[in-house]
This record gives sequence, C-alpha cells and structure tokens, in this order.
Amino acid sequence: MSLLPVNVHVIAACGEAYNESIGDGWDGAMGCLRSTRQIEYIKHARRFSLIKKVDKLLLEKSLKLLSEKCSDNENNRFNIPLSHQTVCDTDFLAYLDDLLNKYSLSANSLIIEFREEDVVHHLNALKPVMENLNDMGCMLSVAGVGHSSMQFSYLQNLPVDLIRVDQSIIEHLEKDNFTQVLVKSIIEVGHILYKNVGAEGVDSISSANLLINMGADCIQGNGVKQLMDTSNH
Repeated sequence: MSLLPVNVHVIAACGEAYNESIGDGWDGAMGCLRSTRQIEYIKHARRFSLIKKVDKLLLEKSLKLLSEKCSDNENNRFNIPLSHQTVCDTDFLAYLDDLLNKYSLSANSLIIEFREEDVVHHLNALKPVMENLNDMGCMLSVAGVGHSSMQFSYLQNLPVDLIRVDQSIIEHLEKDNFTQVLVKSIIEVGHILYKNVGAEGVDSISSANLLINMGADCIQGNGVKQLMDTSNH
C-alpha cells in the first residue's frame, strides 16, 4: 500500500507548473497535476484546439522544475496527465526525448496519465504510442476508471502500470454498499490483469481504511494526509 503524496518537492514542482500553465485551482493533494477547474478548462482547450499547446507547456515547465528541485533523488517520479491529441502527434516521442535530454532527466521519472475515456475511445491510436512510451521507460497510468466504462478488457493488452478508480465513485464509498462492491470488484479485476490499482479523491480516513482493506495499492487525496497524521501520533 502506498500513501501519496510522498514528496513535497515533486508536489511543489508539479503544482507550480500546472498553475503557471493553465491557471490556479490546483488542490495540492498528491504528486499529480490536478485542478478544481481542470475538466472544464480541458473541454474548452479541446474545443478551441489549444490542448496540444497546453500539454506541451505543462510538460516542459514540469520537467524544468523537476530537474531544478528534485534532481538529487533518483527515485522521484511524478504523474502528468496528457491528452490523446498530444501524445498521438507524430513528433511527440521525439519532443519528449528532447525535453528529457535538455533537463538531464530519465524517462522513468515520468508517469504519463491518460483518462479512461480517451483510452476507450481512441484505443487503436493510443496503443502503439503507449507501447513506445513504455519502451522509453515511462510508467503509464489510467485515471478515472469506472467513470465512462465498466468493460475493462481494453486494459488487458496495454502496458499500463497503474489504474485509478474515479473520484466520482470514491466519494460514495462510505455510505453506499453497491459502491463498495463495485470498487472491490475493480481492484480484483485490476489485480487479475497484473495492474496496480489506486483511488483518487480519497477525502476521509474511513474511506482510506476501506480501500486498504479492499487491497488497493495506492490512495491519494485529503484523507491520506489525515491518515498519515493519525499514524504519526
């Protein structure tokens, strides 16, 4: 079981990059790039064909900050969400490789995150790109699992290291028996497929403990800090 966040420098670097790239609202709850306004912002960025520019700005600023603040620790990894439009560009892999060389970083310092709806709807285009990213040394994650699909066969032949149950499901975990059965089933299916399974938006100690007992591999959210603070007393 991994409790995130684990490195305040990574959190600070990612948060600073994200805020500068697409505005404020980053919740700082994990070593991921996340914003309270992200979903709406991304919708508009896609609508006006700005998503590639946003993704590349975010990626470059994140790598720059990571190299400046975290270069002394080879175990640092950070999770960065990218759109299918960006990673499926023919020049993306070369662009990423150039950035890694520019900032003297290894590909294994990155966890590239995809949203489940992108993977489901653009599987044929994303699969070879994900395989290439995996060959480079990047870890891969799929976030928002369970939000847009309950069919997980798409994960079977993808080099994905981590899947995370969507926050909209987790927020009902404590009070809804069906949700508990659903989340436990997702965790079990993920393990059958040899994937690590996590949960996003874990906002209480009781939810965190439920997920631990269900066998989740990592949890992230405000409840993590509460659990860690309790453990330290």
